[in-house]
Amino acid sequence: MNNYLKILMLEKQILEESDNSHWAKWIEKDIEDWKINQSTKHHRGAFGGMGSINDIAIGENNKNGAWKENLFQLLKSMSWTFVIKNKIEFPNVNIHQFEGKICRKCEYSEISEYSFNDILAKRNLPSLIKRLLPTENFESLLKIEDITKETIIENESDKLRIALANSLIIQKQFYTVYPRCPKCDGENSCVYRWELLDNGSEFSITRSSNNIKLEKEVRTKKSKNWINKILGYR
Repeated sequence: MNNYLKILMLEKQILEESDNSHWAKWIEKDIEDWKINQSTKHHRGAFGGMGSINDIAIGENNKNGAWKENLFQLLKSMSWTFVIKNKIEFPNVNIHQFEGKICRKCEYSEISEYSFNDILAKRNLPSLIKRLLPTENFESLLKIEDITKETIIENESDKLRIALANSLIIQKQFYTVYPRCPKCDGENSCVYRWELLDNGSEFSITRSSNNIKLEKEVRTKKSKNWINKILGYR
């Protein structure tokens, strides 16, 4: 079976399971067109501006939802590339940042279960797609519970938990927007981003440079400005 057809079949099943009946029927027409005359014209029409398939998000706010959303986005990208270039291009690992929240006062930090699995999905789905899509077992890509029990992913999950603990980032089931920080009772929490670094045997985490300043950083900057003024620097 052609890989493009397999991708469409996976997209259709994901959409059906997510109650996106309109787009599931649209992809069903794409499948028929390909089977009959190898046409991608109708599928091309799914992509575009507002209200297109580009705007569709898949999955619940949990572990399986993170994996399904990432899988769907990768499959969409692959089917669009086939429409444009008439060839399948397998995705590469694309994880630079992950997002959570931080208290700007005491730096209490946390990420959600969704964010945790979003990292694992982004790191592992490209290789899983490359391995499974060309086989007759391609539909196993939809079996999230089985995929996440694979040894390599369980090992990465353990490494990620250790890295989060070392960076004092707490994993919670859901992303929480606190009116007050659960640690210091402060009222100045915000969305925050970190970088995940793969050092081979372990992960490490650093703070991204494109974050809002923490209170400590703001105080340090102000102190430097005053010193510069005293010394006559601009």
